[in-house]
Amino acid sequence: MILRAKYVMPSSHEVFENGAVRIVNDEIMDVGEFPRVAQGQGEPVHDLGDIALLPGFINAHTHLELGDLAGKIPPPASLTDWIRRIIAVRPEDADAIHATVAAGAEASLRAGTTTLVDITATGHSLAPLMASQIRKRVHFETLGFDSLRSEQSLQVLRSRLDSAGRDDLTTIGVSPHAPYSTSETLYRECVRIQAEQGLPMCSHVAETVEEEEFVRDGSGPFADLLRSLGVDLDDWAPKGVTPVQYLHKLGFFESSPLLVHGNYIRDDDIPILRDLNVTVVYCPRSHAYFGHSDHPFEKLFALGVNIALGTDSLASSPSLSMLDEMRFIVDRHPHVSPERVLTLAMLNGAKTMKVRARIGGLRSGWKADIVGVRIPPGASRVPERILSDEATVILTMIDGKVCYQAAD
Repeated sequence: MILRAKYVMPSSHEVFENGAVRIVNDEIMDVGEFPRVAQGQGEPVHDLGDIALLPGFINAHTHLELGDLAGKIPPPASLTDWIRRIIAVRPEDADAIHATVAAGAEASLRAGTTTLVDITATGHSLAPLMASQIRKRVHFETLGFDSLRSEQSLQVLRSRLDSAGRDDLTTIGVSPHAPYSTSETLYRECVRIQAEQGLPMCSHVAETVEEEEFVRDGSGPFADLLRSLGVDLDDWAPKGVTPVQYLHKLGFFESSPLLVHGNYIRDDDIPILRDLNVTVVYCPRSHAYFGHSDHPFEKLFALGVNIALGTDSLASSPSLSMLDEMRFIVDRHPHVSPERVLTLAMLNGAKTMKVRARIGGLRSGWKADIVGVRIPPGASRVPERILSDEATVILTMIDGKVCYQAAD
């Protein structure tokens, strides 16, 4: 099969006009200008017209099971206030969560996402995601700050891991929630599980200044929140360091995990993340929803830290569209090039997946995970038009199979 389009972008910095992608089964065999790619092949050609074909988008962080909370929680005064609201209203019914997650996966496909990293607190997200054609990594979340809750959470985590299904499009991971909600013992046990089973890990880290206050000094809104939830803090000793430095001492970063948010990464943290190949997942619109100060993604990128993009959940972001996230960056940071922004959502996201470097670009031998975007005419460069408000996703392909195609 050969896909032909006005523009084909193997990466954010390459454009073939009158381009083509040749696909056999689930792999890309050739990419380039149409006359050369099609010469002598005798394969069916699908001419998609005046669109751009590019690598599928990778959503490196979301919580699909919170989809029913869209628009229901106004921007909070603090993260601790938001957590209290989430605890009060988060869904627990398995059937309702299945329907919400299935809807989120379908919305992601329509938005051109070919791979996503989902965090499930309930464990109920896995079944509907495995039923979806989307490529996914599902992390079982665990938390507990005192010894009893930590031990109970660990038992649940091990049970979920033991019973979890896998297939060619599904990877299972572990997610100790955050330094303010997860005990040192539980973090260490997650590190042990990762070493035993080779599972990917992620955690919400350096999300707020209050988190740093709690880790460094043992005080502040998170200490108050935990006490209000009946958590005994008598055994908690303030660490006197940043959250990144604290987790580094626990060995958490040795497996090159995802560090989600990283809104308040300090300069002394950066060498740790860079040297251990940690990926920081920036969630632009969720970041704005919480009113954080400017995210350090540009500094981190310049200093060699891999930056990927995520939408976060619909409880703090208006959509699951990676195009919307990228447009938001371009609008708020117009000096950042469209090529760089696209890289964050494609190749940089792929680096987090460790799928033998076979997604995130259109290359011979790589997986045929492709998005087709209808872009407006004009004299501006193709990447700029892809990130314009007029651009729309019309095709999503995963493993060489069309998973979404817009009606003509």
